[in-house]
Amino acid sequence: MQRTPAERWLPMLAIVIGALIIGFAAILSKLAMREGMGTMAVATWRTGFSIPVFCTLLLLTRAKSTTASGRSIWWLLIPGVAFALDLLTWHAAFQYTTAGMATLLANVSVILVGIGGWWLLGERVGWRWWLGAFLALLGVVGLMAGSEAISSAPRPVLGNALALITALCYASYLLSARVVRSGHSTIELMTAVVVISTLVLAIATVIKGESWTPHNSTGWWWVILLAIGPQITGQGLIIWAVGRVPAALVAVALLLQPVGTAIWGDLFLNEPLRWTDALPGALVLTGIALARMGSGTKSSLNASN
Repeated sequence: MQRTPAERWLPMLAIVIGALIIGFAAILSKLAMREGMGTMAVATWRTGFSIPVFCTLLLLTRAKSTTASGRSIWWLLIPGVAFALDLLTWHAAFQYTTAGMATLLANVSVILVGIGGWWLLGERVGWRWWLGAFLALLGVVGLMAGSEAISSAPRPVLGNALALITALCYASYLLSARVVRSGHSTIELMTAVVVISTLVLAIATVIKGESWTPHNSTGWWWVILLAIGPQITGQGLIIWAVGRVPAALVAVALLLQPVGTAIWGDLFLNEPLRWTDALPGALVLTGIALARMGSGTKSSLNASN
């Protein structure tokens, strides 16, 4: 049956809007940190505020969800902890590098997911993935080589390294989620992930001795917007639309996330874009797009952070 214009364009519009909303994740996190809230605390509140929403959705869809064995439930700890480490290292990177750079390098997780799927899960990847991986690697080397020239970042080499560790953690989250997904519904998996990651991040906040609260109410608004916007609305729009749009279009549209973060960072955080990053940044973006189109896993189409 032929689809109406609305049915054709709404999913694509949802992905574009979702990617741009997720692009605000780093901006809102850094704004909350500027109001005195600890790095790990911001990440904890981000997932913690989303728990009631996911729990409500879980209760509403419980009758339709797949019942899993008690033993398999424990496997949900793996993606939950991996997602927590993803947010932990990503938020730590904000202290040393720009929001745009941290987000761009975190999206290299697409390459790592392809490697993991090919090596560990026996999945096939096309020539576009290999070309994309090569171009992205060249771009990362170029960005890392010029890191010290970033005037608005205090310790860019360390921050960029943490962002690459974030990519590794996020890739681990996606791959482990694929493995345990067969015994659970999507909402069960997402609920478990936010609950487990909140607990892990809360423990990290206590160990580090960070401040749980901002200096004023403005900080709370940034965190609430972080949970409602990128964590719930942005990811929700992409999850709804990803199966309704060709993979090639999804791959290109999701590149709006790191591009949007760089623009928002320039506008809201006084982190100016550098023309010297244009070529290596374009290589990374091109590589990510090719890798997404050449990957055989739907998980790699999900937006990072």
